[in-house]
Amino acid sequence: LRPPGRAALGLARLPLPTWVEGFLHSLASAAAPLAMIVVGIEFSRTWGKLDPRDLKPYALRLLVAVPLAALLVVPGALKGVDAGVALLESVMPSAASCVPVARRLSLDAAKVSRVVFVTTLVSTTISAPLVLALLGQ
Repeated sequence: LRPPGRAALGLARLPLPTWVEGFLHSLASAAAPLAMIVVGIEFSRTWGKLDPRDLKPYALRLLVAVPLAALLVVPGALKGVDAGVALLESVMPSAASCVPVARRLSLDAAKVSRVVFVTTLVSTTISAPLVLALLGQ
């Protein structure tokens, strides 16, 4: 089916055959591990070439995303779980899916993988725990 046909099928809420659902579930479950494998392969090509400048995109993201999330949370536009998700999402690392996209666009996939690696490391060890502590989690 072409994209409009697929959209119409989804909007019609037609049930999918069980085997199709199972296949799609398996495919979806493999996406994150495969993305991380691609990050690892690209990262291994430049192992030892970590550069503090690899944090620059993440620093820029923090300078933009955290204040924007705070602008929604502090005045009360977002509350409860929504507020927590907005704040936590604002400090998340670069997505692993950026590496295959960079490769497809003939960009520096190795540098992108370093950025994903470094931002994941900083986010999981510093940024996310700090936000969770502030949220009382």
